[in-house]
Amino acid sequence: MSSSSNRFLPLLLACLAGQGALAAEWSYEPRIEARALFDNNFLLRTSGAQSESAVVILPSISMARRTEISHASIDARAELWRFPGNSNLDTNDAYLDFSTGKRGERSQWQIDAGYVRNTSITSELADSGRVDIRRRRVSSNLAPSWSYLPSERARLSLNLRYDNVDFEDAATEFYDYTYLVGSASWLYQLDQRNQIQVLLSHSRYEVNSLGLVSKTNGLQAGLVHNFTPLLTGTALIGLRRTDNNGVSDNGALALISVEHKGRRLKLGASLSRDVMPSSLGQLNQSDRIRLDAAWRFNELRWIQVVLLAGRNLNTGIGTRANDRNFVDLAINGYHYVGRHWRMIASYRYRQHEYLVSGASARSSRISLGVQYRFGKRAVSR
Repeated sequence: MSSSSNRFLPLLLACLAGQGALAAEWSYEPRIEARALFDNNFLLRTSGAQSESAVVILPSISMARRTEISHASIDARAELWRFPGNSNLDTNDAYLDFSTGKRGERSQWQIDAGYVRNTSITSELADSGRVDIRRRRVSSNLAPSWSYLPSERARLSLNLRYDNVDFEDAATEFYDYTYLVGSASWLYQLDQRNQIQVLLSHSRYEVNSLGLVSKTNGLQAGLVHNFTPLLTGTALIGLRRTDNNGVSDNGALALISVEHKGRRLKLGASLSRDVMPSSLGQLNQSDRIRLDAAWRFNELRWIQVVLLAGRNLNTGIGTRANDRNFVDLAINGYHYVGRHWRMIASYRYRQHEYLVSGASARSSRISLGVQYRFGKRAVSR
């Protein structure tokens, strides 16, 4: 575990314990899931594709408490991957998420934090694309936020997020880095359907082993529109200026999104341009399309489609060899059998193409799983 994670975890537990002292009720829900999968190019190699089969065991637990003005939760999950035909790929991964917050008459605050211990195979597709190399990856993040209502029509929001990424295997293919981004947002309601928004942001990306420091300042403005009570759209556009060790790069920033929350259909879609940190020792300009849609047939069956597609381009000096397009599409079907059992069938398609070399790779994966949910247990205090 990284040193930053050792600092974060006691803080998370202390926050949850402090919230619990005033809580009327705690709840917890354990789950366990087993999956079997087949992938025709698991390492997404541009040449010499190799198929793999695997069995994955996923124990997890959620703990939470909530009142009318506050909340606190911890979600913990392990993923135990076993490959019968290639034990070199076996891995035990861990995920931990924490959230706490409180709402006042005019203001509210929230603290989110996370810890992930997995490998580059499962974490690097949208970042570097180097999922053909297995390296242990440990990341932690801390994200406090605060908002205030100075009037009935206006809202001021301040957000901060810190990410620390370490590779434990002294890898030469990847670089440890830190990323700090802060933003201030002003939202003003023009009428019942329209709000204007102005967003200022600053980020700092550091790779100590390369002596690289990239700083980005951004300004965006736009409109939030409520088409219906269930459908909301956002459009923000702006400019950024990035300094990579004295080398400047200017570019556009954009976010166009829609969100629909219906009884049967839940939909979130966005088109964005932003700068993103990378484990390749470079700051990328990333154009992305996201889609997350879920359709509920009835109380027992539903289907989910998740799409992430984009293009990453180096904003600084150095090689363009890692500039690339990527696609990650997942289709998941869920079916409850009784009160506690849930069947899961999934298909996943991955693809990426390097713009300089023209090399490309794609893979298809199918998986079947079963999950047992023990049920939510409440503990009164």
